Amino acid sequence: MSLSVEDAARIGGSDIAGILGLSPWSTPLSIYARVVAALERRALAREDNGQMRRGRHLEAAVLRLYEEETGYTVVPTPGTYPLDKPWQRASLDAVAYAAENAHDRRVVEVKTAGLSEVRHWGEAGTDAIPQHYLFQCEWYLGHAIRTRMVELTVADVAALVAGDLRIYHASHDAELFAMLEAAAERFWVDHVLPRRPPPVTEPLRDADAAGALYPRHNGEAKDWSELATEDQVAVREWLRAREERMDAERTEKAWEARVRLLLATTPSLRGLPPDTGVRRVDWKQNKPGTATDWRGALEAMRYRGDVSPMQYAEIVKEFTTTKEGARPLKAYAIREEEQ
Repeated sequence: MSLSVEDAARIGGSDIAGILGLSPWSTPLSIYARVVAALERRALAREDNGQMRRGRHLEAAVLRLYEEETGYTVVPTPGTYPLDKPWQRASLDAVAYAAENAHDRRVVEVKTAGLSEVRHWGEAGTDAIPQHYLFQCEWYLGHAIRTRMVELTVADVAALVAGDLRIYHASHDAELFAMLEAAAERFWVDHVLPRRPPPVTEPLRDADAAGALYPRHNGEAKDWSELATEDQVAVREWLRAREERMDAERTEKAWEARVRLLLATTPSLRGLPPDTGVRRVDWKQNKPGTATDWRGALEAMRYRGDVSPMQYAEIVKEFTTTKEGARPLKAYAIREEEQ
């Protein structure tokens, strides 16, 4: 779901695990960057990975499967609804109703998982779902109960796991909900309100978050003597790590040249010792590709006037060349199940 600027400025269920440092996708700093940017009326570019696209496209189908499996009537609930505090947000996927029992109204959350994620999901009918999803469900369920959107103190998680529908049941835990709400409020009070960024916890993701938080320069240059001791340490450590990375890259390229020479025309090296952490090294050429000089092709079409579809294809072919496929050197790590 794409968030509006207003919703991006609030803390929602999918943020809770990230605030606690338990999310595979977000960190406290990345959530802070999104919220602050939205409060300043600028939206950050949202990463749209394959898992997100899969979830969006399959959500309606999973809800239909859930209806067939359970006999409940499902009402999708797009968007958010008002909560107790202006910084809170809850965006439920759906609410399900039992025709024979008006009091059986429950939260339904939709998830999808590919083959590589199957091991994180337990037996259907239990609450054995990934922890970050459990926290998300608790956030939605707690708020839905508080606002009387539902009466049943259980959320159903309709998960399409490697193509199979599994229905899990996450029960409301008032103590856990209170803890999650307190953590979110602490985050808001300690970091968002005073504009005090949380510490870096995932360097690879947090470097991008910091860049997104401050996309433009402003004001005067700082002098080294103006920096606090811990800030001077940060600059020194960055410069040291930068130099080490450059040295490591030079060393890697030197050994890569040796490996390319020893492999020569050999496509693959197999049987590497387990202590290398690599199961094989490939040096295979990719299939040939093509490159079209579209500017030249368009000029040729303009010169020749009206062209038929056949002539169009001939002109494009004339300005298209075949390029040899690249031959990248790749190392394939030992898979977890092979260890």
